[in-house]
Amino acid sequence: MTSPTTLHRSFRPRARQLEGIIGKRGDAPYRSGRSPDWIELKCKSRQGFVIGGFSRVKGAKSGVRSLLLGVYEEDGSLRHAGNVAPHFTPSHAAAFAKRAESPRQKKSAFYTTPTPERDRDFH
Repeated sequence: MTSPTTLHRSFRPRARQLEGIIGKRGDAPYRSGRSPDWIELKCKSRQGFVIGGFSRVKGAKSGVRSLLLGVYEEDGSLRHAGNVAPHFTPSHAAAFAKRAESPRQKKSAFYTTPTPERDRDFH
């Protein structure tokens, strides 16, 4: 029997834009139609992220290739959680980059500095 947590991790319903997973109690026989033996496992957990930086193609003066996301740990430090493609319009990308570079820091906002992909620079 598989735990609900394992099911959610395996099927990743949120990544597939699903509301949840329908399952059957392990000790119940299969029957078609609605039954109290069927259970719904809804996606309820949410995670807030902050933008700790961005990447662009190496050597490029403008544009945003990806956003570097982080989560705050209990001690207040910022941990790199991953990158996402922002799907900005060119004008939104330029406006974001301008705002992001104005208070530019020399040191990474993350306590573990992510390694850029071969063709990208982090900002």
